[in-house]
Amino acid sequence: MSTVLTATNQTYVKQWLGSDAKASAGLSLVFFKLAAIPITILVLFLIYWLLPNTRVPWRRTVLPAVIVGLLMELLKYINLLTWPWLRVKVNNEYGPFGYSVVIILWSFFAAMLILAGGEWSARRNKIAAVRPTRIDSKQESLPNGRKEDPSADRTKEPHSA
Repeated sequence: MSTVLTATNQTYVKQWLGSDAKASAGLSLVFFKLAAIPITILVLFLIYWLLPNTRVPWRRTVLPAVIVGLLMELLKYINLLTWPWLRVKVNNEYGPFGYSVVIILWSFFAAMLILAGGEWSARRNKIAAVRPTRIDSKQESLPNGRKEDPSADRTKEPHSA
């Protein structure tokens, strides 16, 4: 699916810009790099929101999804920066199996990052369930700042003193 969308996008960009191959390739590259971040965040959000075996409010999963999505993009660029050094080291040690080792290594890092985000999301949900919030609280604030007693019966007439 990604390959089809990439080819289609490059075709439309070439038609739009004319025959300038460098400009169309550069514009396609920028578009896909910018589109990767929100798509990654959306996928992580859906994983953290819909995958748990419990009801999780969507607002508690947004922050972990955004942070983990940005860290995943950072991890991708760390891979690009370290690739020349890592390729030489892995090829010296593993020979023809070097690419398999690198795929397993970076998959492990990405999986740990995604699991850490899931744990963070679960802890946020657990803490929010234990700690009453202003909305969840049964006590309501009165205009003068005092707290109303929820057990007070408001149907009785006040006693005259």
